[in-house]
Amino acid sequence: MKELGLAILGCGPMGSDLARQIDQIPGAQLAAVVDIDVAKAQALADELGVEALSDANQALARKDIDAVIIATPGSTHAEWTIRAFDAGKHVFVEKPMALQAADCERMIQAARTAARKLMVGQVLRYYHVFAYAGELFRQGRLGEPSSIRITRTTFGWGGWMRPWRASVEQCGGVLFEVSIHELDFMLHLFGEATEVHSFANHTVIGELDYPDTVVVNLRFASGAIAQLTAGLADRIGSYAGEIVGTEGSVHFNARRGEILVRIGAEELRTINFGDLELEHPVRREVREFIDAVRDDRPVTIPGEEGLRVVRVACAAVQSAGTGKIVRL
Repeated sequence: MKELGLAILGCGPMGSDLARQIDQIPGAQLAAVVDIDVAKAQALADELGVEALSDANQALARKDIDAVIIATPGSTHAEWTIRAFDAGKHVFVEKPMALQAADCERMIQAARTAARKLMVGQVLRYYHVFAYAGELFRQGRLGEPSSIRITRTTFGWGGWMRPWRASVEQCGGVLFEVSIHELDFMLHLFGEATEVHSFANHTVIGELDYPDTVVVNLRFASGAIAQLTAGLADRIGSYAGEIVGTEGSVHFNARRGEILVRIGAEELRTINFGDLELEHPVRREVREFIDAVRDDRPVTIPGEEGLRVVRVACAAVQSAGTGKIVRL
């Protein structure tokens, strides 16, 4: 079987990280990296020993490229995904899948029409506490989902700031560009959400044209409930939460790199993030995509799951604007 040829569209920090993982995966070959910033593309190309391109259409026209990884701003995901399918390529698209549910639906239909794979990069599922808690639920050790609460806040974008991240039209705001991860994890564990109620404030970060603090409350079809606090206005910052099942609980504090877990009548246990034996999360998602293409099997995070979480994020934005519960 020939090596799978891939191209990266977008050479920012996430695109670069995705590109670097391909060399670690048997059966795959990075053929080109693409960015409208020629210097950025060339720097990554020189590092990895591949070709730099400034026009994604050049990559889509090449016969040695079987699949593309799209790591451009969220507002462009639908356009480039559909163009890639029209060119006969398989697609891995970074989160958020798109900024509107209708665009996600178009992407899914394009994949079906082209008979190609579509996977969404919701990589948080594969990190430390999230992978650990997910496995406990799959094993039935935590019982049925009851509640989950996650706080993820920081102050501004820091080193991740780009002009497009100040624009809601280009990035979708904090729920899409950052905490689509936490919303996806909640849905991944707890299933379909039925109600969304959210609040938002724009209090500190003047360069943004969207709220810098959002609180989202969810109810699921199972009766379970969840709360997410996300924002860019916290001068200390926090990443912590509680995942509660009918038979056990998992608490985490990312600043301390610590997980607390108690199941049934067992003693409380403390686990350090570093003690978990996990495959590199970004490598894992790329490997799973490559394996799905090469073996012609379903991807692990399909477009339908990307659509599901985008619908919830859109409902949260709607609820924050109207002050009303949105029923899905």
